[in-house]
Amino acid sequence: MATVATRVDAKRAIRKLRILEKAMGEDIVLELIGRGMLKAAQLNFESDGAIFSPKGSWEPLSPNSRIGNSKPMLVDTGALKNAFSYTTGGGEVEIRNIDP
Repeated sequence: MATVATRVDAKRAIRKLRILEKAMGEDIVLELIGRGMLKAAQLNFESDGAIFSPKGSWEPLSPNSRIGNSKPMLVDTGALKNAFSYTTGGGEVEIRNIDP
């Protein structure tokens, strides 16, 4: 399984997160972050990789792979897209894809 880690070391973002944490509690803030990350991963599939790909989209499939398929790339059955989940705990959020 591939692992991708993202770290944000932006003073402004940290200050804003501390304000949210004080207002709502750490658990709720982490839950909201997890939901947002999950939604972004799902939107990435719907946009053929435009959200996270450095090139703005995934490499195109061969014409033979797309014949008769108008669905976004990698969404033939939806199993891969729908295998993402997240957990919170210990002051962290983890999003992962359990290979379908």
